[in-house]
Amino acid sequence: SVKRARVESQHDVKQTSSIETESRTLRSHQHNNTPLPLPTTTTTTTTTTTIARTTSSLSNLVITSVPSRANHTNTKLVMNPLFLELAENFLLQYSKDFIPHYCSNKCVMYAEKYFGQLPRTMNPFLKPIACQWTILETVRIRKANDIRVKNSRPIIIYCAPCGRKLFNEIQVDRYLYVTKSQLSIELFVFDSLVNIKQTFSCDGRVISSDISDGQENVPIMAVNEVDNDNPSALTYRVERTPVEGVNLITNEPTMTCCSCTDGCRDRTRCACWLRTLKYAELVGDERVKSMKAKNKSQAEILYQIGYGFRRLHKNVPGGIYECNNKCPCNKETCSNRVVQNGIIAQLQLFKTIGRGWGVRTLHDLPLGTFISVYSGEIFTSEQADERGKLIGDEYQADLDFFENINNDSDEEDDDNEKSDANFSSDSDEDEENKLPSSNAESTNKRLESLRSRDANNKKERKKTSNSTAETKEKNSILNRTLLPDYDGVVYTLDAKLVGNIGRYFNHSCSPNIAVQNVFVDTHDIHFPWIGFFTTKTIRAGTELCWDYNYTVGEIAGRRMDCNCGSSECRRRVL
Repeated sequence: SVKRARVESQHDVKQTSSIETESRTLRSHQHNNTPLPLPTTTTTTTTTTTIARTTSSLSNLVITSVPSRANHTNTKLVMNPLFLELAENFLLQYSKDFIPHYCSNKCVMYAEKYFGQLPRTMNPFLKPIACQWTILETVRIRKANDIRVKNSRPIIIYCAPCGRKLFNEIQVDRYLYVTKSQLSIELFVFDSLVNIKQTFSCDGRVISSDISDGQENVPIMAVNEVDNDNPSALTYRVERTPVEGVNLITNEPTMTCCSCTDGCRDRTRCACWLRTLKYAELVGDERVKSMKAKNKSQAEILYQIGYGFRRLHKNVPGGIYECNNKCPCNKETCSNRVVQNGIIAQLQLFKTIGRGWGVRTLHDLPLGTFISVYSGEIFTSEQADERGKLIGDEYQADLDFFENINNDSDEEDDDNEKSDANFSSDSDEDEENKLPSSNAESTNKRLESLRSRDANNKKERKKTSNSTAETKEKNSILNRTLLPDYDGVVYTLDAKLVGNIGRYFNHSCSPNIAVQNVFVDTHDIHFPWIGFFTTKTIRAGTELCWDYNYTVGEIAGRRMDCNCGSSECRRRVL
């Protein structure tokens, strides 16, 4: 048996080049309450949908718009009726001209009066619109025969309730902090490829309106459009549960904590951000080494690792140390609290064709969005082995975060980072390898009984890793004995009977999510949280998958074909 290799994450933050632009915003006067025509169908991919009213005076022309960005051809994608309602209400009641002023809580206090009453089923990226924000497009200025300005994606501008225009995440984040807004920065999207107006509509049989039974921030519906099967029984639990014999101590007094009062925006003064950098240096993070070689300052390096406006654009091999309960920073506004705040995306559990149960998003997701954690019961290695023999180990994940850093550091190159959890899965090769019908949802999903504690296989893998390393220029290797409390002990997370939505993510050779280890309620290296983040822009209705990243032929006599359907499919998983 083998350990699952780590998932690759190769997506860098894409910077939009600046071009000469002019923002054109002609707003209606509040006294004019004539209803406006609203769009009932989507436009083509090159057309911007606007909500506009034309009067006899040019000063009364209204172009208050949310750009269509990228429209999709999926017939199950429809215009979100909530968006239309919010847009109409804004035009009739809330539109105002901008008057220069110093922003304060008064700018958003009235607009966010009913923020706490917004529906849990709402697209999170529509919440700013519900609080009287608008999204504007720029109008490019280009003279005749001028070839210097190239075609580019629209540049997004957010307009705050007080009329102030904000051109990027930095300005929005500052505005939210100054005004003490209830909105958080991850609710704002500057990626023009993300269409916040559309939603995925499913007409399948609804099995459950919320499989989490209210435990998640948002309800997770389960549907079946294929047959009459239901998911097997599961005790849904968001948090990890250590069993007897597992010494997991949370919120211990020795945990690093910060003393920030600015929402941890100054990373050079935040002890939690500095701890993330410390372990990135300790494990030989290639990006950190590259920036140091270019004589980058500590501040410059800090702002290039970890979360960026509560999104993760690049995997952090040394793990992310979020602020914790001992820190005085506000949980809602801290820039270093993401995984602990829970799910914000609207997800749906659905029955796939030939691959068991899967998870899809009901709206577009930008790069770096947090999706979910992998939750379950925590066992010792011995307990997990015995349990696997009795009920199967297809949902077991070894928490061997630092155990694998040495081997993986030899095989990483500058453009190739891999995520950190090693999972087990069921076979989808043929009927002989399928699990009993009572475990139908895990059929064709994960390799069956591929645990990583067989000594012979470990030796073979070490030999392979060492021989590979000899042919490469060796980087600095982590001396794991220098890690606090390192003792070589590995615990196992099992989501077979107790778990969350993370247990249903399938494999794909073209993954759109990846794993990141995060430390929240403990700094014990044995017990990281396993978080999933998007690695690209994801369309509404798309299944969320990650790459199990096995090596073909890794286990002699065992074969597993891949049915992911991707254009980049490798045909075999194992």
